[in-house]
Amino acid sequence: MRKVLFIAHFFPPIGGAGVQRPVKFVKHLSSFGLDPVVLTEEAQPGSRWKPEDLSLLADIRSETVVHRTVWSVPPPGSPPRTIREARYAAYLDAGAHLIQTHRPDVIFVTMSPFGDARIAAALAHQFRIPWVADLRDPWALDEVQIYRSRWHRRRERLLMQHSLASAASIILNTPEAATRFRQSFPQLAERARVSITNGYDVEDFRGPTPSNSPTQFTIIHSGYLHTDIGLHQCRNWWLYQCLGRIEKGIEILPRSHFYLMQALERWLQEDPTIHNTVRLVLIGVTSRADRELVHNSSARELVEFIGYQPHAECVRRIETADVLF
Repeated sequence: MRKVLFIAHFFPPIGGAGVQRPVKFVKHLSSFGLDPVVLTEEAQPGSRWKPEDLSLLADIRSETVVHRTVWSVPPPGSPPRTIREARYAAYLDAGAHLIQTHRPDVIFVTMSPFGDARIAAALAHQFRIPWVADLRDPWALDEVQIYRSRWHRRRERLLMQHSLASAASIILNTPEAATRFRQSFPQLAERARVSITNGYDVEDFRGPTPSNSPTQFTIIHSGYLHTDIGLHQCRNWWLYQCLGRIEKGIEILPRSHFYLMQALERWLQEDPTIHNTVRLVLIGVTSRADRELVHNSSARELVEFIGYQPHAECVRRIETADVLF
């Protein structure tokens, strides 16, 4: 079986959106004759972007090698570059050790963080093996990515082009992202012919389907909301446009429950009886702005926050939804 050095910053027991794709890749690569050797870092779950989900460990075969890099974090107040370089050096050392021990045929790096392309490229150059970039988001082409200025956006595009220049293959997560990548970087177009969309694992849905309540209409959202970023953009719209901080015509607030709450308020006003029959269930880690938006709404009693749930429980709950938001 051919071996793959699989570099993934987000990996169980960390949960959340960024983990789903890497863990399912690792789970199913063996079905295609590939044996992954995982390079990640020591899990430190608990932050908003790194909730703990021990249930995802069940997707990793017992024989899969998972190396968790430990690196010394520079003291508080250190420049971001110092932190990046410390992490980079630790990953290079760990990656070199794994390559010498397991002799992988290819390096596969799933991003973000996008700086991990530099790690994969350096290891590939040192050991003369190809590397593959998997972009879970389209990096500098991401329309909702916010930059300090138009100049910073252009600089990030140049960094993206330079970082991916030596990749043997570049995978995007939607056909549209792949098309835009080829248009933006024609010199790399031949390497970006593949898009692998975010799908689902049929094994997650093999249990008995939970029954829906016949008397309740349930709307469920699972994942992050971006109320704080969206409201900040609205308050500073002209500044964002003048500085080129975000692409024209892009509004972040629809990636929250802001407009859905307005719709529920109007629906409740027109038909007060929905108070007993309609529920909006928000699953996942929420911010203060996410919760305040609901607290200040006349439709707040229709909403239920249930926090982050283990993957299996999250799947069970979304199966009970009448509508997924």
